[in-house]
Amino acid sequence: MRQDRYHAQFAADLPAERAALDAVTRRPLNDRALNDRAGAPAWRDPPSWFVYPELDSNIPLPARRFMAERAGAREVVEIAGASHALPASQPHAVTEVVQRAVKAVASRDGPTADGRRQVDRKWPGRWTGSGATMPGRFTVFDFLENT
Repeated sequence: MRQDRYHAQFAADLPAERAALDAVTRRPLNDRALNDRAGAPAWRDPPSWFVYPELDSNIPLPARRFMAERAGAREVVEIAGASHALPASQPHAVTEVVQRAVKAVASRDGPTADGRRQVDRKWPGRWTGSGATMPGRFTVFDFLENT
């Protein structure tokens, strides 16, 4: 991605100064992201929540909707007017979805008979994302897979 195109392509809803900084600090796309074989789909078993931008110039909206439906997402939130840089441009909206996901997952764990906390270890908590991420950030069309 050429730096002069970064603002319009990835971060149209961020101030130009922030987009310029992101453009120069972004890691280059690694060809492994496009060519490596994928393992087992992360969306098949763990519960999923989807939050994604309406105006992403990189991943088409119908593709995002398809992925959310295919994963059986418990919640799907499309952020109107948001770009690919969703966590940076709409951090509160992303945080709200994450918090609801954490509460939903945490509520299924309960105390054991002896009063200790029982935690389902089947799904290790993690964010998974698409594309290259920038240092200290993550890309969201992502799934919250348990916590």
